Amino acid sequence: MFHFFKKKSIVENNYSFLGADIHNHVLPYIDDGASSFEETELLIHELNLLGFSKLIPTPHVMENIYPNDYNTITTVFNQVILNSKVNKNIFFDINSFSAEYFLDNNFTELRKKGQLLFFGEKNVLIEMSYVDLSQNIEEEIFQLCLLGYQPILAHPERYIYLHRNKDYYHKLVSMGCHFQLNLLSLANYYGKNIQKTALYLLEHNLYHWAGTDVHSLKHIHLLQQFQHNKLFNQIVKYSFYNKSLV
Repeated sequence: MFHFFKKKSIVENNYSFLGADIHNHVLPYIDDGASSFEETELLIHELNLLGFSKLIPTPHVMENIYPNDYNTITTVFNQVILNSKVNKNIFFDINSFSAEYFLDNNFTELRKKGQLLFFGEKNVLIEMSYVDLSQNIEEEIFQLCLLGYQPILAHPERYIYLHRNKDYYHKLVSMGCHFQLNLLSLANYYGKNIQKTALYLLEHNLYHWAGTDVHSLKHIHLLQQFQHNKLFNQIVKYSFYNKSLV
């Protein structure tokens, strides 16, 4: 039994212990997530069936690849709300959105201009390259905290170059950065080494949030299967912050 799990009286058999999904790509057309409004509808419906009661879409914002901003995201988000049968037929809170920001020059400019999208109490979701450490990560964490934002590093377990430098994980958290677990990492979707690192971060209480990072129905099916994994029964006892948003 891992010592990082905190005891709860009831163990849920779905993802309702999280309440809110803070990382997903269900908005259509604007990144590598949903490819149509119909797929968006299905993803929202399936996430609700999995037990999520609140959904915060977080499309990629990446210079020259996904040049999204407030206007592009708002336009698509409003179309989803306007046309959504799901929103009318089930109790599902999809009344807010944010973004997943890649740490590039564009991010720095948005931060300086005060144009970052956030959720909750000024939570900003950020990510780095999977190839190499972003050289500006420490400066951006410092500046975000200075401005009253809460930086959240998406899926830290997936940055393979940090696997042999676990002290750096502790350093980032000590600087004020929050970590967000990708649930699919524990489901072994990205490989054993990433799953192993996710377990290390959990064991050392370094995670603060969890998210699905859903892009397609394939990911939904994997999340459905993960509900029957022994690791699932353990993470429901971990004190993630997601529930504070519901």
